[in-house]
Amino acid sequence: MSIQESLDNLRSTVDQANAMIQATENTINTTMDALMKNAKPEELLGIQNNVKTIKNLMNKAKRGENIDAEVNAIAKTINNGSRNK
Repeated sequence: MSIQESLDNLRSTVDQANAMIQATENTINTTMDALMKNAKPEELLGIQNNVKTIKNLMNKAKRGENIDAEVNAIAKTINNGSRNK
C-alpha cells in the first residue's frame, strides 16, 4: 500500500468518525431538548446540570480524550435511577 493510499484510508476513517460524532451529538441535543421541554419545574436544575456534563463529555470526545469511564458512570447512575422509580 502506498503512502497516498494509507493517507486516503486515514482520511476516510477520520471522516467516518466525525460523521458518527456529529450524528451522536444531534441525537443527544434532540433528546436533551425534549427532556427540558417535558421536565417538571423541580426537575429542571438536575437536568440542566446533566446537560452541562454531557456537553463537556462531547467536547472531550471531539478532542479525542477517552471518556469511557465517565460515560459508564453516567449510564450506571441512569440505570439505578430507572430502577428506583
